[in-house]
Amino acid sequence: MISDKTKTRDRNRYAILREIQKQGPLRRTELSRRCGIRISSVVSVVEELVEKRFLKLADPEHPRAAVAYAGREWFVLAASVAPQEITFGRVDVAGQVDHSFCVALSPESSPDDLVNTLCDGLGSLHAMQPDRTLGIGIALTGIVTRAGGIWHSAIHFPAVHDMPLMEAVTRRMGMPVLLENDARASLWAAVWFDPRLTHCRHAIYLSLCGGVGSALMIDGRPHPGAHQWAGELGHMRAGSEGRPCSCGKANCIETYCSLPALRTDILRAEPGLSPLPDAAAVAEAIRRNPVAANIAERAMERLGTLLGTLAAYVDPDVILLGNQDPQLYEALLPSLRLHLQRQFQGRGAMNLPIEIVPDAIHAPLCGMTGLVLNEVFQASLSSFNDHGSPFTLAH
Repeated sequence: MISDKTKTRDRNRYAILREIQKQGPLRRTELSRRCGIRISSVVSVVEELVEKRFLKLADPEHPRAAVAYAGREWFVLAASVAPQEITFGRVDVAGQVDHSFCVALSPESSPDDLVNTLCDGLGSLHAMQPDRTLGIGIALTGIVTRAGGIWHSAIHFPAVHDMPLMEAVTRRMGMPVLLENDARASLWAAVWFDPRLTHCRHAIYLSLCGGVGSALMIDGRPHPGAHQWAGELGHMRAGSEGRPCSCGKANCIETYCSLPALRTDILRAEPGLSPLPDAAAVAEAIRRNPVAANIAERAMERLGTLLGTLAAYVDPDVILLGNQDPQLYEALLPSLRLHLQRQFQGRGAMNLPIEIVPDAIHAPLCGMTGLVLNEVFQASLSSFNDHGSPFTLAH
């Protein structure tokens, strides 16, 4: 049974690590003041973390110098499973991707094929420094239960049905594994690693990539809801034109507002603009071509209606736009902001800050790293696990 003293020390450790995560290097006296922890306890916890090579002195010549993360001492192995490929990355505690690569994937892959591909990629990363791994995080499209480690379903992976993926990968890799929906992981990447956003307790995350992805954070925690799809806007009805959707139904919001939908609508109306190969080209068309701008305006009106209703319920600190070239969001944001504000009466329109995530290429990988670190920060340092990490995930 864990003693009250141990519980207090674990809480203090989490508070200290999180404060350094938010603020950067801090002196022990600053940590004591910010965290409300006695200086003697701060000194003891910091010494332990320095000994475990998780923290270091910012200036080794001065014992009372500020303490900071020990850089590239520890890593999280992360993977992001998308319809066409799996992206793998080894990410350090500061959110820097040390090494990454992609492996092609067929949507028809069997559960065994998915596990094998995941474990092969993660294994190659683990082999780089076997004693420097804190844990594994896997971001997945579709419906995911993080607590039980179950990948329930995904539109683009018909073979997936209540798949116990966490158990399968843990058994093969022999180390802690965490699963999460890719949109929730991307949201966590922003609020965990971006200093501007670490104060946020309530947030909405929106992505206009292959579809419309969205996620919620409420009271400082990713909010999956009762059935693991809280905040999902992508397959809400948004029109009556009979547009077929990958989910098997029609007129979902992503058939009007996602990057592929915008590209298709613009090229249908203005074929001379072809081929619009990427998000930057679509953004340029929206800025310079009146027809493309009008198409984007109508799409953002649809999106603003749904997003405004969600924002009214959540009352977020921030709405985040990510997982896509920032140029696209810069082109769409004036119209989206206008239509969002039209949904509100009174002061509500004044309290909807919208931020474009500046570097969202590896957002799911960094988000899984942040989620693993959040668990790691709460774990006990009493002993190393079999693979050298001083932590085990606190499920």
